[in-house]
Amino acid sequence: EHHMACPVKKDMSVRAVTNAKWIGGADGAPGPLFCAPKTTVLFSGFWDHLYKCDRPFEDSPETCSVYEGQKAGRYDNSVAAANALSRTNVEGCCWWGRGVIPSNFAGVCNFGKLNYFLGKGAIEHGRGAPYGEVDFCENPEQICSSTEHKELKWVAGMFSWIEKVQSYNKGGWAYLTELHKFVDGGMKDDGFINSVSGILNRGCHDDTCGRADGAFERRTNFNNILEMLIPTTETGEEVPPRASPTSKPTQRQARRTKNPIVPPNKVAKNTLPSKSPSNTATVKPTLEPTVKPTAKPQTPWPSTSLQQSNRSQTLAPTEPRTMRQSRHPTRAPQRSSTPTKRPSQLKQQLKPMILPTPRPSRRPARAHTFRPTKQPSLATTGSTFSKWFGVSVNKKNDGN
Repeated sequence: EHHMACPVKKDMSVRAVTNAKWIGGADGAPGPLFCAPKTTVLFSGFWDHLYKCDRPFEDSPETCSVYEGQKAGRYDNSVAAANALSRTNVEGCCWWGRGVIPSNFAGVCNFGKLNYFLGKGAIEHGRGAPYGEVDFCENPEQICSSTEHKELKWVAGMFSWIEKVQSYNKGGWAYLTELHKFVDGGMKDDGFINSVSGILNRGCHDDTCGRADGAFERRTNFNNILEMLIPTTETGEEVPPRASPTSKPTQRQARRTKNPIVPPNKVAKNTLPSKSPSNTATVKPTLEPTVKPTAKPQTPWPSTSLQQSNRSQTLAPTEPRTMRQSRHPTRAPQRSSTPTKRPSQLKQQLKPMILPTPRPSRRPARAHTFRPTKQPSLATTGSTFSKWFGVSVNKKNDGN
């Protein structure tokens, strides 16, 4: 696999676009990694996470500017600090871990394999590649900084998983064999995820190379995913899978009608028209639109024909007549088709009407007077007394 590795370029200068965060969000997390030739950075120091850089109100104000959201820490390059390999410079150290599994995807070998199979290296060897325009050896930071291929972080992680975990077979522990045992045992043993975490984080399946960082969190997340993918009942039994889906439903037949409409292309050939068509085409007349007649509106005031009858008679205003009520109160009143009258006509129509006075009677009315009654004669009076008292009265008065 040596032919797949990226060549080391000592003049390369790269600075990471992200940086790690400490668990719990404590201040002073280390800044981004960087590489540079010795002509630019003679030696590298260390990261002082206890330094208080957020002091804007002191005599010599200072702010934290290494990365966004920084509260403390700084690069201390006053003295050289050696790494585990006794190196004090960062020349050619530009292939650090990147992607979703940065601890396993690092070095010129891993970047070279990715470039050889999926990047520009495949194009140079006459093969097709999904990222043929990307050169992971010339610019390894594209895994994190590419805006065109944002999925490269996960591609690098899956590539590292295939290379480091799925192909692991050391010390009598093979990944694929242990995976089948874990599934056959009901997926209830935490030993499988603990071994996988050690392989992924430290490079071995047991504690010979140290315990994996965040082993408890890795185990908890793994169990949560299993519970989401494989639901269980309250007693711990797995929910059986659903039955197979039903067959595709058939098309529902259309309801038959008494007079179905037959398309023109499906008319029987022996069907003849009822009348033979004429030689000349006739223009089909259109029906004259009918207008619903509306009642003629009544004049709200009486006619003015009586106004000229008698000028000397008294004037008596009359009460206006109300419009005829519609039989359908909920229906909107229909607008009359007759044109509206002018204001002068309405003014003339609104004048008070002259009404005739009652005609005098030919026979004069009787006067309520008392007429004198005719005095009775003496004979009449005498006869009356004679009837009452039985006394005869002479017609002539003797003067007594």
